[in-house]
Order: sequence, then structure tokens, then C-alpha cells
Amino acid sequence: KLEKHRFTLELAHALNVAFEHREFDQLVVVAPRRSLGELRKLLPIRVLRVVAHEIAKDLTAETPAALWKRIAPEVLPLL
Repeated sequence: KLEKHRFTLELAHALNVAFEHREFDQLVVVAPRRSLGELRKLLPIRVLRVVAHEIAKDLTAETPAALWKRIAPEVLPLL
């Protein structure tokens, strides 16, 4: 649990830095439900405002092609 929390904390920090550098203007977050909840608590409001969509699924074992196939129906309408 501690390692997951550290990872989520690092991810929140990295997303904040990327936002500051204008590396994205919209964000789609894919993570297990519990991780999404923790990430929401750690992200600054300004980053939360650009979250266009959340997908509460653990897709870490998917290949990039399989991942895209799973999320494309939810992400493509946002583009």
C-alpha cells in the first residue's frame, strides 16, 4: 500500500509539472477505482479541471494496442 501511495504521489507531481509546462490541455486518467480516488485527492485543482474523462479500470497488464482498443470508444468522442 505504501508503494502504491508513493507512486500515486509521484504521478500527481509529474502531472502537475507537465501541466505547468503546458504539455496537455485535457487529460484522460485510466486507473483502478481506488487509485483514481487517491489521485483526485492529490492533484491540484487546476489539473483536476482539465481531466476530461476518467476510466476506472486496471489495465496495467494490457499491451499498448490492447489498451487503446479498450479505451478508444470512451476517448475518441473527446477528441
